[in-house]
Amino acid sequence: MKRMMLALIGGLTLSCAHAEDGTTVIDLPWDSPYAVKVPEGEVTHPTDGPAVLTIYRTQDRAFGDQEDVYEATLFRMQNPKLVSSHYILTGEVAYQNLPSLSQLQLASSYLQSGTSAQATDEDVGPQKYLSGTSDFRPFSIRFSTKDPGQPLQLEINVKLFGRCQAANPSNLPPTVHPETFSLRNLKLVEYPNPPPSPPPPAPVAEAPVAAAPAAPVPSPGLD
Repeated sequence: MKRMMLALIGGLTLSCAHAEDGTTVIDLPWDSPYAVKVPEGEVTHPTDGPAVLTIYRTQDRAFGDQEDVYEATLFRMQNPKLVSSHYILTGEVAYQNLPSLSQLQLASSYLQSGTSAQATDEDVGPQKYLSGTSDFRPFSIRFSTKDPGQPLQLEINVKLFGRCQAANPSNLPPTVHPETFSLRNLKLVEYPNPPPSPPPPAPVAEAPVAAAPAAPVPSPGLD
């Protein structure tokens, strides 16, 4: 794979690679000018891996049975130099204690078709909802359009549900166990043609049902 640098409008320089099948891979680091600072989040730099953005949310009793919706824009790219109408946002996501079907979103704005969004809103596969607790796992969000022009703007957003409020991690007492949402290794993969669909999930093998024991045969009575 041949490495090169791709300059986007606004002076942003991103690491880019061209694969043999014609795809273009654009890395999205957290220190890029298009990364939007999230006050409730924290970027860490592990020595054994890539930088991670983590958003913390603490329980808020004041909400009672009402759900709080936390929304934040993580990246906003004006007039990105994408030449194809087909691309996928990929990365790795981890979360703890998310009580509802939270989402990552890729919103694309075009001159003719307006703004539309794709999200992690499926039950299985790489576009699966964010719910419960998970170690880092890969995700992908696919986008295709028939609009002939280039996108005016791309946004990467997160929407978290639950009876919680966002909180700065430095202000959390050590006894608080917040909901967390973590993201790393974001890339935008551009395809010259619609990308292949992901394979369907493997069927779950059902355990064989044991046969019921045969009824005992009564012994013939004695006269």
